[in-house]
Amino acid sequence: MNKKISEHYMYLVIAVIAAVIGVIGAKLFLEPHNVHVQCTSPEKVTKFLSKLYTSAGYTIKNISVSNVGSDKNICWYDVTTYFEMANTTYKSILKVPVVGEYVILRGIDIENDTPLELKVEKLEALFKPVKTERPKVKLYLMSLCPFGTRAFEELYKFYSNTKFFDIEPIFIVSSTGIPLNETTCKEVGVWYNGKCYTSLHGKEELLIDIVLYNIYRKHGFDTFSKVYMKFLDVLKKNNNITYVQIYDLFKNVLSEEGYNIDDYLDLSILPELEQNTVLKGITASPIIYVNDVRVPYNPLQEPAKVYGAICASTTTEVPECDRYTGK
Repeated sequence: MNKKISEHYMYLVIAVIAAVIGVIGAKLFLEPHNVHVQCTSPEKVTKFLSKLYTSAGYTIKNISVSNVGSDKNICWYDVTTYFEMANTTYKSILKVPVVGEYVILRGIDIENDTPLELKVEKLEALFKPVKTERPKVKLYLMSLCPFGTRAFEELYKFYSNTKFFDIEPIFIVSSTGIPLNETTCKEVGVWYNGKCYTSLHGKEELLIDIVLYNIYRKHGFDTFSKVYMKFLDVLKKNNNITYVQIYDLFKNVLSEEGYNIDDYLDLSILPELEQNTVLKGITASPIIYVNDVRVPYNPLQEPAKVYGAICASTTTEVPECDRYTGK
Protein backbone atom coordinates (compact mmCIF):
# COMPACT_ATOMS: atom_id res chain seq x y z
CA MET A 1 0.00 0.00 0.00
CA ASN A 2 1.40 3.42 -0.96
CA LYS A 3 2.13 5.47 2.14
CA LYS A 4 1.50 8.94 1.02
CA ILE A 5 1.75 11.74 3.58
CA SER A 6 -1.19 14.10 3.20
CA GLU A 7 -3.63 16.08 5.24
CA HIS A 8 -4.98 12.73 6.41
CA TYR A 9 -2.02 12.41 8.75
CA MET A 10 -2.54 15.89 10.09
CA TYR A 11 -6.12 15.04 10.95
CA LEU A 12 -4.79 11.96 12.71
CA VAL A 13 -2.75 14.31 14.89
CA ILE A 14 -5.85 16.42 15.43
CA ALA A 15 -7.73 13.34 16.57
CA VAL A 16 -5.00 12.63 19.10
CA ILE A 17 -5.34 16.17 20.42
CA ALA A 18 -9.06 15.66 20.82
CA ALA A 19 -8.58 12.44 22.76
CA VAL A 20 -5.97 13.90 25.08
CA ILE A 21 -7.62 17.18 26.01
CA GLY A 22 -11.26 16.76 25.06
CA VAL A 23 -12.53 16.64 28.63
CA ILE A 24 -10.44 19.62 29.67
CA GLY A 25 -11.51 21.60 26.61
CA ALA A 26 -15.18 20.87 27.25
CA LYS A 27 -14.85 22.00 30.86
CA LEU A 28 -13.18 25.21 29.80
CA PHE A 29 -15.95 26.15 27.44
CA LEU A 30 -18.81 25.01 29.63
CA GLU A 31 -17.44 27.21 32.41
CA PRO A 32 -16.50 30.39 30.55
CA HIS A 33 -15.91 32.43 33.67
CA ASN A 34 -13.03 30.13 34.64
CA VAL A 35 -11.19 30.49 31.30
CA HIS A 36 -7.74 32.01 31.68
CA VAL A 37 -7.23 34.66 29.01
CA GLN A 38 -3.53 35.09 29.73
CA CYS A 39 -1.61 33.39 26.96
CA THR A 40 0.76 30.59 27.89
CA SER A 41 4.37 30.75 26.75
CA PRO A 42 5.33 29.55 23.25
CA GLU A 43 7.90 27.27 24.90
CA LYS A 44 5.15 25.30 26.67
CA VAL A 45 3.18 24.98 23.43
CA THR A 46 6.33 23.79 21.66
CA LYS A 47 6.97 21.14 24.30
CA PHE A 48 3.40 19.86 24.15
CA LEU A 49 3.24 19.69 20.35
CA SER A 50 6.63 17.96 20.16
CA LYS A 51 5.34 15.18 22.39
CA LEU A 52 2.11 15.02 20.40
CA TYR A 53 3.82 14.63 17.02
CA THR A 54 6.22 12.03 18.42
CA SER A 55 3.38 9.97 19.89
CA ALA A 56 1.69 10.00 16.47
CA GLY A 57 4.75 8.45 14.82
CA TYR A 58 6.47 11.55 13.45
CA THR A 59 10.18 12.26 13.86
CA ILE A 60 10.49 15.96 14.67
CA LYS A 61 13.37 17.73 12.93
CA ASN A 62 12.45 21.23 14.06
CA ILE A 63 9.43 23.00 15.53
CA SER A 64 8.95 26.72 16.09
CA VAL A 65 6.03 28.39 17.85
CA SER A 66 5.26 32.10 18.01
CA ASN A 67 2.36 33.84 19.72
CA VAL A 68 0.38 35.97 17.26
CA GLY A 69 -2.08 37.46 19.71
CA SER A 70 -5.47 36.66 21.15
CA ASP A 71 -9.02 36.97 19.94
CA LYS A 72 -12.17 36.45 22.06
CA ASN A 73 -10.43 34.54 24.85
CA ILE A 74 -8.42 32.42 22.40
CA CYS A 75 -4.65 32.73 22.13
CA TRP A 76 -3.41 31.98 18.63
CA TYR A 77 0.02 30.61 17.77
CA ASP A 78 1.81 30.18 14.47
CA VAL A 79 3.40 26.73 14.47
CA THR A 80 5.92 25.64 11.83
CA THR A 81 7.06 22.04 12.05
CA TYR A 82 9.56 20.04 10.04
CA PHE A 83 8.95 16.35 10.60
CA GLU A 84 10.00 13.10 9.00
CA MET A 85 8.01 10.02 8.08
CA ALA A 86 8.79 7.20 5.65
CA ASN A 87 12.25 8.68 4.97
CA THR A 88 10.77 11.93 3.69
CA THR A 89 10.81 15.35 5.38
CA TYR A 90 7.61 17.42 5.46
CA LYS A 91 6.75 20.95 6.45
CA SER A 92 3.54 21.80 8.29
CA ILE A 93 2.29 25.33 8.92
CA LEU A 94 -0.63 25.67 11.35
CA LYS A 95 -2.54 28.22 13.35
CA VAL A 96 -3.12 26.62 16.75
CA PRO A 97 -5.65 27.92 19.32
CA VAL A 98 -4.76 27.75 23.02
CA VAL A 99 -6.87 28.56 26.07
CA GLY A 100 -4.98 29.04 29.29
CA GLU A 101 -2.56 26.14 29.58
CA TYR A 102 -4.42 23.93 27.11
CA VAL A 103 -4.08 23.39 23.38
CA ILE A 104 -7.59 22.85 22.06
CA LEU A 105 -9.10 21.10 19.08
CA ARG A 106 -12.51 22.70 19.03
CA GLY A 107 -14.35 25.06 21.30
CA ILE A 108 -17.23 27.49 21.31
CA ASP A 109 -16.97 31.20 20.71
CA ILE A 110 -18.96 32.22 23.79
CA GLU A 111 -19.95 35.60 22.42
CA ASN A 112 -21.26 34.38 19.07
CA ASP A 113 -21.99 30.74 19.99
CA THR A 114 -20.10 29.46 16.94
CA PRO A 115 -17.49 26.68 16.62
CA LEU A 116 -13.80 27.48 16.58
CA GLU A 117 -11.92 25.07 14.33
CA LEU A 118 -8.25 24.21 14.20
CA LYS A 119 -7.17 25.48 10.79
CA VAL A 120 -4.75 23.52 8.66
CA GLU A 121 -3.42 26.21 6.37
CA LYS A 122 -0.73 24.33 4.56
CA LEU A 123 0.89 20.92 4.41
CA GLU A 124 3.60 20.35 1.89
CA ALA A 125 6.31 17.78 1.46
CA LEU A 126 9.91 18.85 1.10
CA PHE A 127 12.15 17.32 -1.55
CA LYS A 128 15.85 17.11 -0.70
CA PRO A 129 17.66 16.70 -4.03
CA VAL A 130 20.82 14.76 -4.69
CA LYS A 131 22.54 16.68 -7.47
CA THR A 132 24.22 15.13 -10.50
CA GLU A 133 25.11 16.57 -13.88
CA ARG A 134 22.42 14.48 -15.59
CA PRO A 135 19.67 13.34 -13.18
CA LYS A 136 18.25 9.82 -13.42
CA VAL A 137 14.47 9.72 -13.14
CA LYS A 138 12.81 6.40 -12.32
CA LEU A 139 9.11 6.23 -13.13
CA TYR A 140 7.31 3.30 -11.53
CA LEU A 141 4.09 2.54 -13.37
CA MET A 142 1.74 -0.02 -14.87
CA SER A 143 1.34 0.20 -18.63
CA LEU A 144 -2.48 0.33 -18.57
CA CYS A 145 -2.95 2.27 -15.33
CA PRO A 146 -4.82 5.49 -16.22
CA PHE A 147 -2.85 7.46 -13.63
CA GLY A 148 0.49 5.98 -14.64
CA THR A 149 -0.08 6.58 -18.34
CA ARG A 150 -1.05 10.22 -17.77
CA ALA A 151 1.99 10.72 -15.56
CA PHE A 152 4.21 9.27 -18.27
CA GLU A 153 2.72 11.61 -20.87
CA GLU A 154 3.32 14.64 -18.63
CA LEU A 155 6.86 13.60 -17.83
CA TYR A 156 7.61 12.77 -21.45
CA LYS A 157 6.52 16.24 -22.60
CA PHE A 158 8.90 17.81 -20.09
CA TYR A 159 11.69 15.47 -21.14
CA SER A 160 11.14 16.12 -24.86
CA ASN A 161 11.47 19.87 -24.39
CA THR A 162 14.48 19.85 -22.06
CA LYS A 163 16.49 16.60 -22.52
CA PHE A 164 18.73 17.30 -19.50
CA PHE A 165 17.80 14.12 -17.62
CA ASP A 166 17.25 10.42 -18.28
CA ILE A 167 14.11 8.38 -17.63
CA GLU A 168 13.95 4.71 -16.71
CA PRO A 169 10.45 3.20 -16.82
CA ILE A 170 10.03 0.42 -14.24
CA PHE A 171 6.88 -1.69 -14.42
CA ILE A 172 5.24 -2.99 -11.26
CA VAL A 173 4.73 -6.76 -11.13
CA SER A 174 4.05 -9.20 -8.30
CA SER A 175 4.16 -12.92 -7.59
CA THR A 176 2.62 -12.73 -4.11
CA GLY A 177 -0.84 -13.78 -3.00
CA ILE A 178 -1.73 -15.57 -6.23
CA PRO A 179 -2.20 -19.22 -7.31
CA LEU A 180 1.03 -21.20 -7.63
CA ASN A 181 -0.39 -23.75 -10.04
CA GLU A 182 0.91 -23.32 -13.58
CA THR A 183 -2.44 -24.18 -15.15
CA THR A 184 -4.47 -21.71 -13.10
CA CYS A 185 -1.76 -19.08 -13.46
CA LYS A 186 -2.32 -18.90 -17.21
CA GLU A 187 -5.75 -17.39 -16.55
CA VAL A 188 -4.43 -14.42 -14.56
CA GLY A 189 -0.76 -13.97 -15.29
CA VAL A 190 2.49 -15.50 -16.50
CA TRP A 191 4.24 -18.56 -15.07
CA TYR A 192 8.01 -18.26 -14.83
CA ASN A 193 10.57 -20.28 -12.87
CA GLY A 194 8.03 -21.76 -10.46
CA LYS A 195 6.15 -18.52 -9.77
CA CYS A 196 2.98 -16.91 -11.07
CA TYR A 197 3.57 -13.25 -11.91
CA THR A 198 0.69 -10.80 -12.29
CA SER A 199 -0.07 -7.14 -12.80
CA LEU A 200 -2.95 -5.18 -11.28
CA HIS A 201 -4.87 -4.70 -14.54
CA GLY A 202 -4.62 -8.27 -15.75
CA LYS A 203 -2.53 -10.67 -17.77
CA GLU A 204 -2.55 -8.50 -20.89
CA GLU A 205 -1.08 -5.57 -18.97
CA LEU A 206 1.70 -7.81 -17.67
CA LEU A 207 2.55 -8.97 -21.20
CA ILE A 208 2.63 -5.37 -22.40
CA ASP A 209 4.84 -4.46 -19.43
CA ILE A 210 7.28 -7.24 -20.34
CA VAL A 211 7.50 -6.23 -23.99
CA LEU A 212 7.87 -2.51 -23.28
CA TYR A 213 10.57 -3.02 -20.67
CA ASN A 214 12.52 -5.31 -22.99
CA ILE A 215 12.27 -2.69 -25.75
CA TYR A 216 13.63 -0.12 -23.30
CA ARG A 217 16.52 -2.38 -22.29
CA LYS A 218 17.46 -3.31 -25.86
CA HIS A 219 16.88 -0.02 -27.68
CA GLY A 220 16.86 2.75 -25.07
CA PHE A 221 14.33 5.26 -23.85
CA ASP A 222 13.72 7.16 -27.09
CA THR A 223 12.65 4.02 -28.96
CA PHE A 224 10.61 2.84 -25.99
CA SER A 225 8.82 6.19 -25.66
CA LYS A 226 8.04 6.35 -29.37
CA VAL A 227 6.33 2.94 -29.23
CA TYR A 228 4.57 3.58 -25.93
CA MET A 229 3.30 7.05 -26.89
CA LYS A 230 1.93 5.73 -30.18
CA PHE A 231 0.20 2.90 -28.34
CA LEU A 232 -1.36 5.33 -25.84
CA ASP A 233 -2.60 7.54 -28.68
CA VAL A 234 -4.24 4.54 -30.37
CA LEU A 235 -5.71 3.41 -27.07
CA LYS A 236 -7.41 6.79 -26.54
CA LYS A 237 -9.26 6.36 -29.82
CA ASN A 238 -10.61 2.94 -28.84
CA ASN A 239 -12.75 3.21 -25.73
CA ASN A 240 -14.75 0.44 -24.07
CA ILE A 241 -12.74 -2.47 -25.39
CA THR A 242 -11.57 -5.59 -23.57
CA TYR A 243 -8.04 -6.21 -22.35
CA VAL A 244 -7.66 -8.88 -25.03
CA GLN A 245 -8.55 -6.29 -27.66
CA ILE A 246 -6.12 -3.83 -26.07
CA TYR A 247 -3.36 -6.40 -26.38
CA ASP A 248 -4.22 -6.88 -30.06
CA LEU A 249 -3.96 -3.10 -30.55
CA PHE A 250 -0.57 -3.17 -28.90
CA LYS A 251 0.65 -5.94 -31.20
CA ASN A 252 -0.53 -3.93 -34.21
CA VAL A 253 1.40 -0.86 -33.03
CA LEU A 254 4.54 -2.95 -32.62
CA SER A 255 4.13 -4.41 -36.09
CA GLU A 256 3.67 -0.95 -37.61
CA GLU A 257 6.90 0.16 -35.92
CA GLY A 258 8.74 -2.87 -37.30
CA TYR A 259 8.93 -5.02 -34.17
CA ASN A 260 7.94 -8.66 -33.71
CA ILE A 261 6.33 -9.06 -30.30
CA ASP A 262 7.80 -12.55 -29.82
CA ASP A 263 11.30 -11.06 -29.85
CA TYR A 264 10.51 -9.06 -26.72
CA LEU A 265 8.61 -11.55 -24.56
CA ASP A 266 11.70 -12.34 -22.49
CA LEU A 267 10.26 -13.45 -19.14
CA SER A 268 13.62 -13.45 -17.37
CA ILE A 269 13.11 -9.79 -16.45
CA LEU A 270 10.16 -10.65 -14.16
CA PRO A 271 12.15 -11.41 -10.97
CA GLU A 272 14.13 -8.19 -11.48
CA LEU A 273 10.99 -6.10 -11.92
CA GLU A 274 9.39 -7.61 -8.84
CA GLN A 275 12.55 -7.09 -6.81
CA ASN A 276 12.69 -3.43 -7.85
CA THR A 277 9.02 -2.70 -7.18
CA VAL A 278 6.70 -4.76 -4.99
CA LEU A 279 9.45 -6.29 -2.86
CA LYS A 280 10.66 -2.74 -2.14
CA GLY A 281 7.18 -1.65 -1.14
CA ILE A 282 6.38 0.10 -4.44
CA THR A 283 2.88 -1.03 -5.39
CA ALA A 284 1.16 2.13 -6.67
CA SER A 285 1.33 3.79 -10.07
CA PRO A 286 2.78 6.35 -10.63
CA ILE A 287 5.73 6.86 -8.27
CA ILE A 288 8.77 8.94 -9.22
CA TYR A 289 12.33 8.92 -7.91
CA VAL A 290 15.08 11.33 -8.96
CA ASN A 291 18.63 10.17 -8.27
CA ASP A 292 17.12 7.57 -5.93
CA VAL A 293 15.26 10.20 -3.88
CA ARG A 294 11.50 9.83 -3.86
CA VAL A 295 9.53 12.78 -5.22
CA PRO A 296 6.68 13.41 -2.74
CA TYR A 297 4.47 15.24 -5.24
CA ASN A 298 1.63 13.93 -7.37
CA PRO A 299 2.64 14.37 -11.03
CA LEU A 300 -0.99 14.76 -12.08
CA GLN A 301 -1.94 17.33 -9.43
CA GLU A 302 1.39 19.11 -9.01
CA PRO A 303 3.40 18.68 -12.23
CA ALA A 304 5.32 21.93 -11.70
CA LYS A 305 6.63 20.64 -8.37
CA VAL A 306 7.73 17.39 -10.00
CA TYR A 307 9.55 19.35 -12.69
CA GLY A 308 11.08 21.50 -9.96
CA ALA A 309 12.37 18.41 -8.17
CA ILE A 310 14.07 17.22 -11.36
CA CYS A 311 15.49 20.68 -12.05
CA ALA A 312 16.80 20.90 -8.49
CA SER A 313 18.67 17.62 -9.01
CA THR A 314 21.01 18.83 -11.74
CA THR A 315 24.28 20.70 -11.35
CA THR A 316 23.84 22.39 -14.73
CA GLU A 317 21.88 25.48 -15.69
CA VAL A 318 18.64 24.61 -17.49
CA PRO A 319 16.90 27.74 -18.85
CA GLU A 320 13.63 25.89 -19.55
CA CYS A 321 13.22 25.01 -15.88
CA ASP A 322 11.90 28.45 -14.95
CA ARG A 323 9.13 28.17 -17.53
CA TYR A 324 8.02 24.72 -16.41
CA THR A 325 8.22 25.35 -12.68
CA GLY A 326 6.41 28.67 -12.78
CA LYS A 327 9.33 30.71 -11.44
